[in-house]
Amino acid sequence: MVNFRLKDIPMHQKLLWLLVVAGGGPLLVVGVVSVWLASSSLFGQASLQLDAVRELKRTQVEQYFEDRFKDLNVLTQNAATFQAGALSKLEAVRQSKRLEVERYLQSIEKQMLTFSQNRMVVDAMRAFPEAFRELDTENEVTPERLAAMRERVREYYTQDFLTRYQRENEGATLEVDQLVDRLDADSVVAQYLYIANNPNPLGNKDALNRAQDRSAYSTLHEQVHPIIRSYLSEFGYYDIFLVDSGSGDIVYSVFKELDYGTSLKTGSVADSNIGEVFRRANEAGQTDPVVLVDFKQYWPSYQAPAAFVGAPVFEGSRKVGVAIFQFPVDRFNEIMSDRTGLGETGETYLVGADFLMRSNSQMDPVNRSLVTSFRKPAAGSVQTKAVQEGLAGQSGVGVIRGYRDTYVLSAWAPVQFGENRWAILAEQEVAEAFNPKLESGLEFYAEYKGLYGYYDLFLINPDGHVFYTVEREADFGTNLLTGRYADSNLGRLTQQVLETKQAGFADFRPYAPSNGAPAAFIAEPVLDAERQVQLLVALQLPLEAVDSIMQERTGMGETGETYLVGPDFRMRSNSYLDPINHSVSASFAGTVGKNGVRTDASQEALKGNSGSEFITDYNGNVVLSSYAPLNVQGVRWGILAEIDRAEIVWKILPIPAAIVLLGAGLMF
Repeated sequence: MVNFRLKDIPMHQKLLWLLVVAGGGPLLVVGVVSVWLASSSLFGQASLQLDAVRELKRTQVEQYFEDRFKDLNVLTQNAATFQAGALSKLEAVRQSKRLEVERYLQSIEKQMLTFSQNRMVVDAMRAFPEAFRELDTENEVTPERLAAMRERVREYYTQDFLTRYQRENEGATLEVDQLVDRLDADSVVAQYLYIANNPNPLGNKDALNRAQDRSAYSTLHEQVHPIIRSYLSEFGYYDIFLVDSGSGDIVYSVFKELDYGTSLKTGSVADSNIGEVFRRANEAGQTDPVVLVDFKQYWPSYQAPAAFVGAPVFEGSRKVGVAIFQFPVDRFNEIMSDRTGLGETGETYLVGADFLMRSNSQMDPVNRSLVTSFRKPAAGSVQTKAVQEGLAGQSGVGVIRGYRDTYVLSAWAPVQFGENRWAILAEQEVAEAFNPKLESGLEFYAEYKGLYGYYDLFLINPDGHVFYTVEREADFGTNLLTGRYADSNLGRLTQQVLETKQAGFADFRPYAPSNGAPAAFIAEPVLDAERQVQLLVALQLPLEAVDSIMQERTGMGETGETYLVGPDFRMRSNSYLDPINHSVSASFAGTVGKNGVRTDASQEALKGNSGSEFITDYNGNVVLSSYAPLNVQGVRWGILAEIDRAEIVWKILPIPAAIVLLGAGLMF
C-alpha cells in the first residue's frame, strides 16, 4: 500500500495547484451563481410573458362575448321592428278585408230588399204560383203523358245530372230515382218543360226564355226571365228564386237546377239551407225582413256549398211569396284573393263556424278552397288558435301554427254573416313577415348569419316553438320547452330567458340537431310595452371564433399554447399540442381523464384563482402554467397559458455552461 503524503509533493506542483484553485475556483462559483440567477431570471421572465399572453387572450375572449351580446341586442331590436311593421301591416289588411266583406254583405241585403220590393217582382210573384199550378191543365197532361214526362225527367236525372254529379264528387252516387219519384205533378211538368225538354245543354238551361207550350206560365216566364237573368248577371248571383208562400213551391228560378219546381216545405231540398231561408223569410215581417243562411253542401248544385239570402215579397200588407238569392261563391274569392302587400306567403281567407272555408286559400287551393273543404272536411278544415278566437268574437294578432303546420303571423277578427259568425284572417309565414328580403335577394337573417359568421340563427315563439332557423336543422319546428330538445342547452336557455326576460348564455354541450357537435348559444327576448315576451332571438356560436383567438401563438416558442377549460374540465378551445385528443369535440366525445384537463392549474383557475407555477400538464409533461378564471356571462371558464419547462431550461443552459467550461479550462 502506498502512503500519499502532502510533504512528498514537490513544492513547484503545490504552487501550480494553488494557482489553479485560486484562479479557477472563483469562476466555478461564478458559474454556479450564474446558473441560479439566470434560471430565476428566465423563469421569472417566462412567467411574466405567459401572464401577459394569458391576460391578452382573456381580454380578447371576454370582448368577443361582449360583442356577441351587442350583436344580439341589435338583432332583437331589428326583430322587434320587423315584427311591429308586419303586425301593423297585417292588421291593416285584415281590417280592410273585413270592411270589404261587411260592405259586400250589406250590399246584398240592400239588393235583396230592393229586389223583393220591385214592382215587376211583386207582380210576378203574385201571378207565378197560380200559373205554376195550372201547367198540367193548360198542357192537357193526361196520366199517361205525365208518366212519359216523368220518365224523360228521370232520364235527365240519371244521365245528364248524375254523370256530372259523380264527376265532381269522385264517383259518389245519389239516389236519383227516389228524387224523381217524390216529384208531384206540377213539379214533373215544370222540370220537363224547362229542364229535361229544354234544348240547351246542362249548365245553360237559363238560355230558354219560353218553353214550347202555350201556358200562361210560359208567357209570364218569357216576360220576366230576361230581366231577372240580366239582374243576376249584373250582380253575379249563382241563382235567383221566387217561392210561393203557401205551398213552398219554387215557381221560378233563373238557372233551372233540380230544385226548380220542388216544394221547400215537403220536397227534396226542404231540409237544406234553402229550406231554412225560406221558412225564416216566410215568417218575417215587413220590418228588417232580410234573412241570410250560411253555406252548406247543396245537392242540386252538385254538392257545392251554397248560401242563401231571402226576403218576403209583399203586395201592400199581404205576403205573396219569398224571393231568394243563391250566393255567388266567386265574389268572396275576388275580395279575399287580392294579396297586395302580403308578399309570397301571405293570404286572407274566411272560415265558418264549422271550421270550413268560406273563401279559397291561396296557399292550399287543393284542399282548402270553399268547395273542396266542404267535400273533404277532414283535409279542408281550419281549426287554428286564430280561427277559434275569431269565431269566439275576439280580434288579435300573433304568431301561431297555421293550417299547413307552418308558423305564420296571423291577424284575426270576427265577421257577422246574418246570425252566423265567421272568422276573417290575414296571415303570412313568419319566415317572410319577420325576415324581409334585401336588395341582394337574400333573407335578412340568412345574410346576417353569414356576414357575422354564426353557425345558426333562431326565432322562437313564447310557447317554445322554433318557427324560424337559417339552417333548418332538426330543431326547426320543434318545441324547446316540451319537445325532444327541451333538455338541450338551447332548451334550457329558452326556459331561462322566458323566465328572466333577460339575455342569457348557454355553455357548450353536445347538441343533437347539429350532429351532436358541441354548441353554445346566446338568446334575448323581444318584449312589448307591458314587458311580455313576443319572441326570442337566439344565435348558435361557431367553435372557430374563440378557437382562432386561442390559436394565436406569437412569442410562445415551440411548446407554448393557450387554451380554455370549462367548469366540466372539458375543452372550450382546441389544444395546439394535442389537437386530436384534446380538441373541443374530442373532449365532449371522450372522457375528462383522457380528453379533458383536470390539472392543478385548471382546478385553481376554475376556483377563481390566478397564478403561475410549474405543474404536470394533461400530457404528463412539466410545464410552467399561467392560469386565471374567465367569466362568460355568469359561467366560469379557466384560461391557461403554458410552456414546457424543458424549453425554458434549454434557454438558460448556454450561459452557465460556458462559464463552467472556462473555469475548468483555467484549472486544468
